[in-house]
Amino acid sequence: MTQIFTLSGRFSATLALAAAVTGFIAGGALAQGQQARLRYAGFLEDAQVMTVQLDMVAADKASYQVNMGGDLIGMLSNMYPFHMQLTSHGRVSNGASLPSEYRSDIATSEQRSTVTLTYSAGGNIQMTDQPQTQEGQAAFARGLVRGTMDPLSAVAMIARKLEVGQSCSGRMPVFDGARRFDLTLSPLPDNAAPPRNLPVALKSAPRGCDAALTLISGFPQSAINAGMYPKTARFWFTQEMNSPWPVLLRIDADSGLGHLHMDFVSAD
Repeated sequence: MTQIFTLSGRFSATLALAAAVTGFIAGGALAQGQQARLRYAGFLEDAQVMTVQLDMVAADKASYQVNMGGDLIGMLSNMYPFHMQLTSHGRVSNGASLPSEYRSDIATSEQRSTVTLTYSAGGNIQMTDQPQTQEGQAAFARGLVRGTMDPLSAVAMIARKLEVGQSCSGRMPVFDGARRFDLTLSPLPDNAAPPRNLPVALKSAPRGCDAALTLISGFPQSAINAGMYPKTARFWFTQEMNSPWPVLLRIDADSGLGHLHMDFVSAD
């Protein structure tokens, strides 16, 4: 049973990163002072195992704020309750994210853990974690944290690139309080086929973007050896939903757990 719990936690972490992308791509569609709530469903193969809800507020076009909640559902939820709440806010200037604060709150049947990252000038970061994470403290000790951004702020940069018509490219250093990794963006190959059964009817093909994950610290070696973490993820966007920024429709990734995907469900 411990193995099942471990696998469910890794799958949830993968969807958390995917949902971070959802929050900012959709959040860009908000006009000044507006709020929106989006719902997504996370799947392992054909079985839905997670729900994700995003609440966004846009004070102005250069700022971002998102609250994201996610829960395991079905059999996994009954055996291993899991809830996560992520929040981030900051600004985008000259195509770069300038985060102010990031907070994660993750609860399982065994414990509740919180991490708060506070950003200041010069790329300096202060962390408060309860209980203290060995992985996070090690990343600070090794000098891997300065100049990084949280996962949500990293994807704010992706949204800005797409909005201004830049290519899907670039490398972003990311730290979430425990895990340190890089995201490297690249355009889709010419022969990439768009996904079927999209949640909305489109007049033209959705736009895609690949993201490669480079693991740097905080990832268990046994999980890496087993291929539990996706090496790449593919994101599909559309600009046909009356939005000034592209809206995320679907994310696909493969790992040792199987095929993972997150689909748009509804918007309020």
